[in-house]
Amino acid sequence: MKKEYTATCNTATCNFAGWDTGKYDAQGRLILSQEEPKKGQYKPTSIDTDKKNADFLLIRVGAKPVISWRGGKIERLKSRKALAKLQKVYSWETDF
Repeated sequence: MKKEYTATCNTATCNFAGWDTGKYDAQGRLILSQEEPKKGQYKPTSIDTDKKNADFLLIRVGAKPVISWRGGKIERLKSRKALAKLQKVYSWETDF
C-alpha cells in the first residue's frame, strides 16, 4: 500500500531518501509517495552498513566514554582525550 504526502518545495531542494518524487498536484505541490514496508520486514539502511563496517561504536558519552569494538569487547575509556585519540586512528560510528 502506497502512502502519499504533499510537500511545498521545488525539486532542487526536495531530496527525500527512499521517496518517489515524480508527481505534482493541481496546485503545483510535490507529491511524495513510498511503499509501506510489510509488517515485520526490516530493510537495512546505509547507517546499518556504516555501523557494521566501523572499527568501534560509541555507546555512551560523558567524562568516561564507553565504546564497543567490532569484535564485541566493550571498553570504558578514562577520558574524552582518550576517545579523541582513538577517533583519529580508527573508524567509528555512534550507537545511540
